[in-house]
Amino acid sequence: MPEQVSIEDVKKEHELLFKKAIQAGALPRKKNGSGLQPKDVDKLIDQIEAVSKTVRSFDDFQWLSDVALQWQVKYATMFNLPKIINVSPPEMGTLSQPSEGVAFSEAEIEGWLGMIAGIRAHSRMKYSGCISNTEEMKMDWRYAEAFFASEVLEGRINFASRIGRDSYWRLENEWLRYVKFVRAYFNWEKRRYKIEPEMVTEDYSEACQHLRDLLLNHGMKASPPEFGRTRAYIEETYLTNGRIDEEKNRSAHDLIRRKADRIWGVSRVSDERQNWLDARGYVTMFYENIIPAVMEQDEKAKTERTRVVLKAFEANVQRQLWITNVFEAAIAIYFLNPQIVSEIQGQGIGFVF
Repeated sequence: MPEQVSIEDVKKEHELLFKKAIQAGALPRKKNGSGLQPKDVDKLIDQIEAVSKTVRSFDDFQWLSDVALQWQVKYATMFNLPKIINVSPPEMGTLSQPSEGVAFSEAEIEGWLGMIAGIRAHSRMKYSGCISNTEEMKMDWRYAEAFFASEVLEGRINFASRIGRDSYWRLENEWLRYVKFVRAYFNWEKRRYKIEPEMVTEDYSEACQHLRDLLLNHGMKASPPEFGRTRAYIEETYLTNGRIDEEKNRSAHDLIRRKADRIWGVSRVSDERQNWLDARGYVTMFYENIIPAVMEQDEKAKTERTRVVLKAFEANVQRQLWITNVFEAAIAIYFLNPQIVSEIQGQGIGFVF
C-alpha cells in the first residue's frame, strides 16, 4: 500500500463499496458498466490487510476482522472467487512508539497481550458463535504470551532495546519448547488450516530449524554495548563473583529449582537428585559462560566460552530436558558471535535449540 491510509479511510471506502455490492447482488456485471468487479474491491482489501497491522485498539481490529469476513463471502457469492483476507495482529511498535532504545513499559506489554488474546477469542467466537469460557480465556492469554516471546526471538520486538529488565521475567517464564509448538502452529496456519497429519512433525522440525538459523543471522545481532542491561541483570540476579552458588544466592537456587521441576514435569523422572544435578549443570554452563562468550576480547577464550553455552543447549535437547527458556535463547540469538557459532557447528558440535 503506497499511500498512508487510516482506519477511518477504510471505513468510508468499505461503506461505499459494500452498499454497491448489496445493490448489485449476485447479478453478473453488465456490458454497460454497471455492477461491481473484483478489481473494484481489491484496493480496499489491500488497505484492510495493511491497516490491521497498525490499529491501536481491539475494537478497530474487531471491525476489520468482521469486514474481512463479509468481503470473503461477497467474493465467493458475487464473483465466484475464493478469497482469503489476511487480517494480521498489530505489531507491538504500533501500540506505542517510544524513542529508539527505550524499553516498553509493563503496562504497554500487558495491553498488547490483552489485545492479542482478545483477537484470538474474537476469531473463535466468529466461527463457533459461543463466548469464550474461563479455560479458553486462559488458553488465549497463554497463546498471547508465547506469541510475544516468539516476536522477541524474531526481532520484531527488539530484545536488546525494547525489553527492560523489569520485563525479563516474562521471557524467563516462557519455555522455548512451548514457543516451538506455537511456531509449528504458525506453519499450519500458513497452509490455510489444512489437516495434514503427516506434516505435524515437519512443522515442528521447521520451527526448530528456523530458531537455529537465527543464531547465525548477522542481521539479528545487537552490539556488545547493548548487552550492558542484560549483563548487569545476570550478574546481580544469578551470579556470586561470576559463579553460580545456590547456597548463597537465593535467585540462583530458585532458577535451578524451576528447571529441576520442569525436568520432572516433562519426563516424569522421579530421581529428584538427578533432576537437580541436570538443572544445575545446565544453569552453570550457561550463566557462568554467557557473559564472557559475549564480552571476551580474546578470540580463543571467547570461542571456548561460546562452545560451553552451545553444549548446554545441545544437552538440553539431546537429553530431552526442555529447560531452555526464551530469555536464554534471546541472549544467544542477539549477542553470540554468528561466525564463532558457525565455526563451532562445523567442528561437529551438533547443538540444537
